[in-house]
Amino acid sequence: MVAKPVAPHRRFAFIDALRGLAALAVVFHHLDRFGPLWVHADKLIPVFLSEVILENARVGVQVFFVISGFVIAYSIRNAWVTSSYLGNFALRRSIRLEPPYWATIFIVLMLNAICRWMIIDEATAAATWPQLLAHIFYVQEILGFQHISIGFWTLCIELQFYLSFVALFGVAQRISKIRLKSLELSMPTSLAITFLPFALWSLFHSSLCPEEVNGMLLSRYFWTFFLGGLVCWTLNKQTPQGLLYFFLGAMVVRLAFFWTIGGAVGLITGTTVYLVGRRGHLTDWLNWRWLQYLGTISYSLYLIHYPVNHVISNLGYSLTGSSPTFALAWMALSVACSICVAHVLYKCIEAPSVRLSQRFKIPAVNEAGAASRRSQNVDSLKARRLEATAT
Repeated sequence: MVAKPVAPHRRFAFIDALRGLAALAVVFHHLDRFGPLWVHADKLIPVFLSEVILENARVGVQVFFVISGFVIAYSIRNAWVTSSYLGNFALRRSIRLEPPYWATIFIVLMLNAICRWMIIDEATAAATWPQLLAHIFYVQEILGFQHISIGFWTLCIELQFYLSFVALFGVAQRISKIRLKSLELSMPTSLAITFLPFALWSLFHSSLCPEEVNGMLLSRYFWTFFLGGLVCWTLNKQTPQGLLYFFLGAMVVRLAFFWTIGGAVGLITGTTVYLVGRRGHLTDWLNWRWLQYLGTISYSLYLIHYPVNHVISNLGYSLTGSSPTFALAWMALSVACSICVAHVLYKCIEAPSVRLSQRFKIPAVNEAGAASRRSQNVDSLKARRLEATAT
């Protein structure tokens, strides 16, 4: 049976679908690799599904990173980046993302306390105040603290990306205005000068440098975000196709010498989004209600699935032991409960946070608008000074 598509809308349905699939992939990976049930449930799961699909489903994270690059590049495509714009952007992202994050931290702390009290999982340690403080500023692993919940590490990377990407975009805008005799830099050239060296360094440095050295730093993953942004710029004709082809070629070279499943999935994701965009189907392909809703709640699902899985897996094991059939049933229940709890988290916390962040949005202005605003501010300041002198 073919799923019935919903009516076309302005959202990038294909992007939202990828986001939902990526979140679901991470859910299944964590479910099949953490907790006391997966060893027993794997006896009933085909080897290919367990050892190949579920084992590598963690690469949904790379899909998230490529999508983030695309979405952020699209959201700032018409903006002239100033310090006030960057501050407003950071504020809105904070309002958008942090309430669900903080709510999840609170839920995890409560569930861990309940698990210890019920002696379901005695190994769960109580969080410390320094650990909580580090989580608030997204520097927990950099400072050597354990994550309160698996998956939080990607939020640290995303935060680094948001700020650096917008700042670099602003730098590229100013480089494009440089005039040196007969040399005049265009915006596409400026974007290449500003972003490409960092992206290429990240692409190859991440292969040569061990993950424990820079696994929690943007430098290891910047190439994935850049790929998403480059796809967006190419589709919007902000950069030539040749730049995208060059970077895709560099990725192929990197994979030829340093093969990783994450690198391959990043390459496939970026290429697929570009080809779908070229055909004009980013707004209608994979536009199925169930998949679109998974994309809508994907952030909440990504945040909350692990604590839900932790509780249900340990509770199930304490009740039914090592039975493979019951282990598989408990895992299926864990997926269903994760989606239900994510739905509640989205409705109660995330959706209101999104609406609140939109209230703080300032209209994006181009360079002319920014210059006009600066001119008005200068004229206003001069007028006040003249008035004060006359008085």
